[in-house]
Amino acid sequence: MAITLDTLISDMLIPSSLSLIGGRVGIGKTSLALTIAEEVAKIQPDKDTVFFALADDGYSVSLIREKSHETQNIGLVIVDYLQLMHTGDSQDYSDTLRGLKLIAHDLAIPVIVLSQVSRACTEREDKRPKIVDLCEYGFLEQTADIIAFIHRESYYNPECECVHAELIVAKNRTDRQIGTIHLVWDECCMPDVRPLMIPQQINKK
Repeated sequence: MAITLDTLISDMLIPSSLSLIGGRVGIGKTSLALTIAEEVAKIQPDKDTVFFALADDGYSVSLIREKSHETQNIGLVIVDYLQLMHTGDSQDYSDTLRGLKLIAHDLAIPVIVLSQVSRACTEREDKRPKIVDLCEYGFLEQTADIIAFIHRESYYNPECECVHAELIVAKNRTDRQIGTIHLVWDECCMPDVRPLMIPQQINKK
């Protein structure tokens, strides 16, 4: 059975797990993360989601840990995004990723972190991101439980009338389901991600 958005979100909610969503600048990572947060609120209404929007104020791992510990009934941490975190003088993000993984483990909660991908994917004919396009991809591939990428053809071709986006699940340690989830992308006001009618969701009706 093809992986669905519902299945992916369930996999991302496994306690102590670290998931990563990658994509190019402005492609819709934040909007997708907010959509996931809204869905999680429906799944576990008694739990709180802490969303760290680092574009407003950069955070270190220690500060994220402190704020997470202070939040009662915390159920999920989302970090937007990896490259905006304070890493001191080093651009080595392995310690940052290790720190986020420890937060997930110590609090027994899932952590989702967003990440930019390199320009390398824009130079290929097929511009869909791959794991090798991530910074520290070797360590990240080893550390993250789930790695997914968002891709839109209209991002690269403004004349493209396609309203679809692809959520590419490249790694899934939880249940090993990988593949592409097709989404509808609505750029009215703030981009909204909605799953297309796929068999599993049709059966639910």
